[in-house]
Amino acid sequence: MKHILANLLLLLCCEAVSAAPTTLPGTRPAGEIAALISRLSSDHWQARQDAQAQLSALGAESLDALKGALRGLGDEEPRIRLEAAIRRIEARVARQPTKITIHLRNAPLKDALDLIARQADVSFELHAPSVADRKVTLNADQQPFHSVMREIARQTDVGPLPATHNEEAIVMAQASVFGRYPGVQSGLFYVTAHPRRQVNADGTRTVRFSHLCSRRECIGNGFQNILNSRRKPRVG
Repeated sequence: MKHILANLLLLLCCEAVSAAPTTLPGTRPAGEIAALISRLSSDHWQARQDAQAQLSALGAESLDALKGALRGLGDEEPRIRLEAAIRRIEARVARQPTKITIHLRNAPLKDALDLIARQADVSFELHAPSVADRKVTLNADQQPFHSVMREIARQTDVGPLPATHNEEAIVMAQASVFGRYPGVQSGLFYVTAHPRRQVNADGTRTVRFSHLCSRRECIGNGFQNILNSRRKPRVG
């Protein structure tokens, strides 16, 4: 069954994953960025095009410098090209999961969730207050939100509930399916597949696909059901 779920997840997410950049966007020293911006005014079209492409590949940490330079550009074409590069970076950043830095040793679960909530700008709600004091050890530097949450689920057996119908918070509960089944990260979303325990009357088993979003604006119903699919269980 796990092999089936992994294949279903791969089919579900391959399009989004293939569209994602294969390498992490980088940054450059201020002098190199200034030189690239200057090349936007080159007499050679190819030089202008190459400079725009390299600026578009910069990371989010370069946005402030680029926006500052934009205010100083008077010529129309360099300004249009730099604006396009900035939009490209912002669109890419909007599709990336929130990065979390957290270092805790044998700390209460509630303390860990409070730190993560502040960095990710999300809210957590504990389904049962009794799990608040479960201990967790985390050492993460700029790790995706989903990876940190999976580690918490592994250590504490507490994770997001599917179909919580809570549009304001991610509800955390004991024995969550999160972290127990195969999953795929695609942009802001971590998608997982989990089968129902019961076999249907026609011999099929329902597989539910759920997602966890790392930003407040796309929490929706938290870790929610987005698709039902049926497949006959493997025999033998």
